[in-house]
Amino acid sequence: MTKRTWVARRAREDPVRSSFGHRGSKWVEALEPRRLCAADYAVNVLDPGLAKDLNDAGAVLGTWDQNTSFAIGVWSVGRRGRVSFAPLTGFPSNAAVGRGNLADIDESGLIAGTKDVSPASAHATVWAFERGTGYVPFDLGTLPGDLNSAAEGMDDAGLVVGGSGQVGPGQRAFIAGIRRGGATFIVDLNTFAAGTGFTLVAGRDLNNGGSIIGTGGPGGTGEFLMVPRRRGAYRFYDVGGLDAANPDTDLERLNEANAAVGGSVSPVNGTEHAVVVRLDALTGLPVVRDLGYLPGGSSFANDIADNGVIVGRSVNSGGTSFGYLWSPRRGGRYTAVNLNDVVDLPAGWRVVDGRGVNENGQIAADVVDGSGQTFLALLTPTVNAQVAVFVASPLLTWPATGEVEGPVSVLSSGEEDRVWEG
Repeated sequence: MTKRTWVARRAREDPVRSSFGHRGSKWVEALEPRRLCAADYAVNVLDPGLAKDLNDAGAVLGTWDQNTSFAIGVWSVGRRGRVSFAPLTGFPSNAAVGRGNLADIDESGLIAGTKDVSPASAHATVWAFERGTGYVPFDLGTLPGDLNSAAEGMDDAGLVVGGSGQVGPGQRAFIAGIRRGGATFIVDLNTFAAGTGFTLVAGRDLNNGGSIIGTGGPGGTGEFLMVPRRRGAYRFYDVGGLDAANPDTDLERLNEANAAVGGSVSPVNGTEHAVVVRLDALTGLPVVRDLGYLPGGSSFANDIADNGVIVGRSVNSGGTSFGYLWSPRRGGRYTAVNLNDVVDLPAGWRVVDGRGVNENGQIAADVVDGSGQTFLALLTPTVNAQVAVFVASPLLTWPATGEVEGPVSVLSSGEEDRVWEG
């Protein structure tokens, strides 16, 4: 396996608000850099391929792609920079496998994903590491009567959420796991939504507190958040989107504070914008906050740490993608950071996407070289990321509500909680 390491050593600038403009009825805020102090990142370029996620130990989950050889597995970087790779079993080495086969890696090293079990069927799967053997797959099966299932997210106890269906995996949301002794179970999440009017199509992620995000809602459309209450009951929220009249949102990950990230189509320019969704402290309803976009382009948030740091990508008007980090500030606002401004890579290389972030500030990312070859990489802050002040990218556009304090906030399209007591 190849190993390359570069360490960034640069001076950076502190972001300040610098200019405000008016376009029609929309306020636009541009951020420009000034004097700075930012965290530099050491970059370990691991192998050709794509990153999916990482855990707090810095183990990176991803796909390896070298000419006609393919593999899925976990990369680890040792104290002296030595890179090791542990492949997952059950995938052919001569057939392309994509990032879509992967879902999540938890703190114990369990991995959730999806594996073909026949030419016409794929099942949600959990891989557990066994010494002397490597990663061993456990087939989670499907809901009764279905042919396919797909894992999407996992908590630290090994519980998995995803979708199960006949033709595809996204018709009924499920929660599944492995019992002692290796036996597996799978349960339809719609059992908990009885009487709410919600149809849950696919679970996307869950946290250690039992909250779950996914696709579904009233009539089976939209995105949902379900939060546990008492005696096995859940409170269900219709998340909505940036366009309250026509919400189109895709949630990706959920942290322990029930904050979710993903993308939502904005009425400002009709493209997908990175968003963070939180429950409002006063109303108790979801609030969707726009994290901004590059002019003429789009953005998407892939992951959020428990400290509120978000990673993802922003795409400019020419279709060029840049990895981004959003650092939380007081008042619910965020500072946007182009990851290419806090790393040193060889000429022609670029961070194109931030795929995952852990509680130590490490980032799993996709980078490209001058020829366009994509590599998966681990970015490790050389100072404490939680106390660092990051540079804001110039030309990042923020649609605002008429206030100059920050991006737009849109309440959920759901006007009331739907609660089922079990």
